[in-house]
Amino acid sequence: MMNARAVELAEFRTAVAVEGAGHLLFLVAGGLAILFVHRLTAMQTAKQGVTAGR
Repeated sequence: MMNARAVELAEFRTAVAVEGAGHLLFLVAGGLAILFVHRLTAMQTAKQGVTAGR
């Protein structure tokens, strides 16, 4: 049978792992959003360059 300290430590590790996974997911989603916006902006800039005859 596990003692209270071991149970507490296991619960803490699980909470840290879940929180870490959540932060990782948030960072990945943020990175994808930045790339998407950057790509749209770059496409707009390229179109303006062609229109301006550059």
